[in-house]
Amino acid sequence: MRLFLKNVSFFVFGIILIVIILQCLISYRIEGKTLTGHDNLDLTKNINADLLFLGSSRTRAHFDPLFFDSTFNLKSVNIGVDGHSELSMATTRLNHYLEHNQPPRYIILNIDPFIYKGSVHNNTNFLYKDIFARYAFLPKEENKPIVDYFQFNQAEKYIPLLSVFRYNLLWDILKLKPGSTPYEKFGFAFHNEQWDTLYYPPSKENMKFFFKPADIPALKTELSGINQYCMSKGIKLLCIQTPVYRVIYDSSTFKLTGQMCKESGIPFIDTNQESIINNIQFFYNSNHLNKRGIDEMNKILANKQMLHNFLTP
Repeated sequence: MRLFLKNVSFFVFGIILIVIILQCLISYRIEGKTLTGHDNLDLTKNINADLLFLGSSRTRAHFDPLFFDSTFNLKSVNIGVDGHSELSMATTRLNHYLEHNQPPRYIILNIDPFIYKGSVHNNTNFLYKDIFARYAFLPKEENKPIVDYFQFNQAEKYIPLLSVFRYNLLWDILKLKPGSTPYEKFGFAFHNEQWDTLYYPPSKENMKFFFKPADIPALKTELSGINQYCMSKGIKLLCIQTPVYRVIYDSSTFKLTGQMCKESGIPFIDTNQESIINNIQFFYNSNHLNKRGIDEMNKILANKQMLHNFLTP
């Protein structure tokens, strides 16, 4: 019996050792790389950009750093987080960036009726949690706010390989490319495709995600807080509202975002011009521009005197 227990102990110890070694190899393999383009925390260190883009997928898919760099002679980086319109995620991502970079001179925050206040400590939106699970095991101090935001549990933080298998990351890790593209590194993820209106007919479905009138006071408070925080760091903040297709464009709701910015002391630019919102060829769905639409939006921005004034030292 004693020999049996000894053999079992050696077997268990061997399994634990193998699991730990595999986790170490996986952690080494993905260090400083991105699996999907979304998980770019390591890649936005020591960039020290002049201009930072914050927000949701409508930031990530719409603001091209190359356009702003060439038009305004700047160095910019896009750290929009797909699927997360909460201002709390924007501030969490900003704080992570500032841990590893000098404060930018400028921040452009995407704002539209899709935004929510959110909560840093009681987040309820776990979209793409699987992508950020790569940071869960023995999280670095710098990544703990993101890990806590997605509420990874203690087991996922301290049991090797648990998060890798629970969130199906192994295949992404195995097929990881040696490097990453500039778009993965700097966050911009444009879409070239046209809207497949046969499969996804235009509808008002996305309007159900607009903020409600009761949300406005909390949103204004949060925006004011972000603005005050930026000013304390010597950062100028601007909000830009990017276009949506006309089927979900409600002018009264979209005007509220500008009003909130005004009352929060934040300059605001709205690019919802008829030449864009009425042309379905510029979209790949009702609330995201494709590359053609982005080019059209950039023509508007290139001629916006307010933007030129804002991005002038």
